[in-house]
Amino acid sequence: MKLIPLTLLVLVLWTVPASDSGAADLSDFLPENTAWKPVGPATRADNEADLFAAINGGAERYLRYGFKRALYQRFQDSAERRISMEIVEMGDQSGAKSLFDELAGKDGARVEIGDEAVLHGYYLLFRKGPFYVSITGTGLEKDGPKILIEAAGSAARRMETTDR
Repeated sequence: MKLIPLTLLVLVLWTVPASDSGAADLSDFLPENTAWKPVGPATRADNEADLFAAINGGAERYLRYGFKRALYQRFQDSAERRISMEIVEMGDQSGAKSLFDELAGKDGARVEIGDEAVLHGYYLLFRKGPFYVSITGTGLEKDGPKILIEAAGSAARRMETTDR
């Protein structure tokens, strides 16, 4: 008789997703582009201490809006141009919107990516559901906006497969 409750518990635990976002790992959202290769391993922040270590300063604003976890990855192409991507999962959509609103500012060009996005010369910010994403370019020159928009679009499309 005691076997039935234990079996039910095992079945329930087996069916609960590993992450609320539907993505096993934030790296699932990194853009796929064979021209851009990762530079070193991604930096992960799965708790407050990791966040403070990863972004030397400014962590308080992320915590204020419900920080859950983050991933930071740099990429480089054959011309040695670089992009850096920050993917942050907040506790809910309102946290991602509040963070985006604070960091996006009033200037910049609005672009159609995710729930909202803004392009500021050498960097692009967007949010989609509970995710806030920042992509910064170095040495991109005239191709900068196109490269940033392509990277952001790829990440946003990959986020569409989540259950949020």
